[in-house]
Amino acid sequence: MESVQKKRLAGWGNYPTAESYALQPRNEQDVKSDLKKGKVIARGLGRSYGDQAVNEDKYVAVCTKLDHFLDWDAENGILECEAGVSLEEIISTFGSKGWLPMICPGTKFVTIGGAIANDIHGKAHHIDGSFVNCVLSFSILLADGTIA
Repeated sequence: MESVQKKRLAGWGNYPTAESYALQPRNEQDVKSDLKKGKVIARGLGRSYGDQAVNEDKYVAVCTKLDHFLDWDAENGILECEAGVSLEEIISTFGSKGWLPMICPGTKFVTIGGAIANDIHGKAHHIDGSFVNCVLSFSILLADGTIA
């Protein structure tokens, strides 16, 4: 049987904190299995302000192992990736090839899933808008295990 560690988690502001059972899914099947454990909230690198990625005495799926590039269109600069990919990984991989995300917040230590969930913005949001302007489409695994 899998051992699940209880961890004290917080957002970037370090308040509030919560004791949560940290899961670390590595693929879609792991996530579907984790959903059967009870109430689960997804979490990336923990840079969100507030408490949206903590779950007192319940489960938190730390999705940083869901970090694979799935497809890359070098001609158009279109990346398909999993939610746990960080902006740091994207910048490190594609920056030297002349590609950077149009929207970058004050830190590169955020995941794509978190960027979408929080609709992050950068310093030029009054001109470029928010992260939604970088996303062509996404699929989401719902609490019932279906993908929309």
